[in-house]
Amino acid sequence: MKNQPKRTIVTSRLFSRGMLLSLLFYISIGSLLSQSRYSDYGSSDKTRVYRENFSEPNSKWEVYRSGSRMGKIHDGVLDWISMNTSAQMIWHTLTDMDWSRDWQIETRVKFVTGKENSSNDLVWNMDENNRDKYHFGFTGQGKYVFSKKVGSEYQSIVPFTKSDLVNTSAFNKITVRKKGNTYYYFFNEKLLTTKSYHTVTSDKVGFMVAPNTTVQIDYLDVSYLKPKDLSLASSLPAGKNYVGIMTKYNGYNLQRWKTRDAFPKDAIKSDWDDGYHISDLSYDNDKWSLIMSKGTGYSTQTWITRKEWPKDDIKGKWDDGYRITEVNYGNGVWAIVFSKGGAYGRQRWATKGSSFPSDKIKEFGDDGLWITEIAYGVDRWVLVSSQDTNIRGQKWFKKSQFPESEIKEYQSQGYSVAQLSREDDWWVLVMNKYSSSRPQQLIASSTFPKEEIRKYWDQGYYLTDLSYGTLKKTSSYTSNTSTSTTYKPTNLKLALLGTWYGGAEGENDNGYFRFYSDDIAMMISDKGDTLGGYDYTQGGMEIDLEYEINSFNTPNQLDFVFKSSGNSIGKMKGIIRFKDEDTFELKLATELGDPRPSNFISTPDSKVATFKRVR
Repeated sequence: MKNQPKRTIVTSRLFSRGMLLSLLFYISIGSLLSQSRYSDYGSSDKTRVYRENFSEPNSKWEVYRSGSRMGKIHDGVLDWISMNTSAQMIWHTLTDMDWSRDWQIETRVKFVTGKENSSNDLVWNMDENNRDKYHFGFTGQGKYVFSKKVGSEYQSIVPFTKSDLVNTSAFNKITVRKKGNTYYYFFNEKLLTTKSYHTVTSDKVGFMVAPNTTVQIDYLDVSYLKPKDLSLASSLPAGKNYVGIMTKYNGYNLQRWKTRDAFPKDAIKSDWDDGYHISDLSYDNDKWSLIMSKGTGYSTQTWITRKEWPKDDIKGKWDDGYRITEVNYGNGVWAIVFSKGGAYGRQRWATKGSSFPSDKIKEFGDDGLWITEIAYGVDRWVLVSSQDTNIRGQKWFKKSQFPESEIKEYQSQGYSVAQLSREDDWWVLVMNKYSSSRPQQLIASSTFPKEEIRKYWDQGYYLTDLSYGTLKKTSSYTSNTSTSTTYKPTNLKLALLGTWYGGAEGENDNGYFRFYSDDIAMMISDKGDTLGGYDYTQGGMEIDLEYEINSFNTPNQLDFVFKSSGNSIGKMKGIIRFKDEDTFELKLATELGDPRPSNFISTPDSKVATFKRVR
């Protein structure tokens, strides 16, 4: 790449003297605030009207007519099947939907098998006679299409169009937004076209599958869009929430999850048959949550459930060469998973009454064993410690409130969350240091975090721990140099999405940042210069400017990565902190490749810049 040095010099100059900001101007404010990008509306910009995740059996969607059609919910999706030579419809009728407001309909659909040259559609505005409806869908041949049925005839809005955006073997996200008098059609978060809005007169929203075809539907979401003067930033969810840990580079390469009211023995058997192994099992919010993964290293598994702690069963399994890999108590039983082929060697376990087994942790630690499971059930704590050559160090905590600061502190020191669970009204946190890095993301949701899990799956992360409990929001944090009252967004990336304006105090080169949901960043100066964004070129070569965040570290980290042809050609490291929902401070390294700043103290070579959200 002979032009690479030149590009690195140019990007270094743009950030020289710590300004960030010889920043650049490309789009007008009107364009910045238009509705033409998928990321213009985050979760906090919508009010949910209806959401179906297909996580539980539902007779409204699971229908069957012999020789005609069938709907079946499994593994968090709906199989919608045409069993004859006719396309088949299924729908939900919304109650009291105000179609005159701004709204969005969104789903994810995958073509599985069948007729490849007919479309499989999201459908809305279906009248009582199944006429006058709108279709937005795609074919198994990789084409998208928009149409409208008037009476018995279909009218093309956009004809069948071949596109690389269409996944022929994976899920496709289909989004329709009504904003003012305009429809915005997005396919996999990319705007395809806009069309004039036509009045919706029916409350039916659903799907059509092509003849003799099977599709899978991930979810259906209908929401009102809030006015754009509302903040994009999110806050920590109140009350009880699911909390998950998504981990990268731990060996997993494929994953499934399920929730069940009763112990999921049939689901385990089915996934074992498909080559998956149990990687996490928990009982929270009156449900069993099962995570099955490939790439665990296990060769064989078995499980038991017992009302009493099964010490004799454990001994028998150990004698057969198994090791304990999961322990949980739920719905009146101890559930224990045993595995062969994993990293665990010698094991010991202990039970203790009402007091936490700190003494046993130390005793087993002195014996060369690491904590691998801690659980509480009925009237006792259970500790399982194991020999594991992959672990280089360990920290554990028992906290009455969510241990956010402990996670961030030790993650910054190279530790990864091995267990985070709510036990006997305490948060129990175990963090391990491994021989190699294992990046992690924390997710939180008041409902089962299906959407968050799938989002991070797409980025190479896998769910390694899931729990349920009350999260407490902290109002301040202490850096290594000063204490500052700050706003602490739960999801740093979501808080960043959108447009910001500002710069360093005393400098004359203020400008804009724009952060997109697909990790693309754009910098825009008051002088009219641009860096990054979509289809950006420099010297005739395409350059991608991406941003990376790490919300576990304190201070939080924000890096800008310059890439060409998928290869990194430079990284600008920085730290970021939010003052409130609409203000953040950013300090970047002096030059590309320089070490990350350690504090928010301005120096002549590296100044702190302040940015305000553009409304």
